[in-house]
Amino acid sequence: MREILKNISTWRTFQDDKGYYFNGWILNLPEGQLIVDPPALSEEAVKMILSLKNPLGILLTNWSHKRATNDVLSLRAMPVFIHQND
Repeated sequence: MREILKNISTWRTFQDDKGYYFNGWILNLPEGQLIVDPPALSEEAVKMILSLKNPLGILLTNWSHKRATNDVLSLRAMPVFIHQND
């Protein structure tokens, strides 16, 4: 997990079958934190998610980015947001 911009952290995991990395982000907003397109959870990502003060939810930018959404939901209850056409 690393901060790439103020209030935006990212983590990535290599997907062997695809041959490239998947990235996920945590946006620290004034209202709380939003998790975007979570890939497989590293130990550090699990610790970060468990430490969130006010998780607002998971934002999926499209249906194929659901990746580790269920793993995140097993750690913390929160809504999942995705466009209705996905």
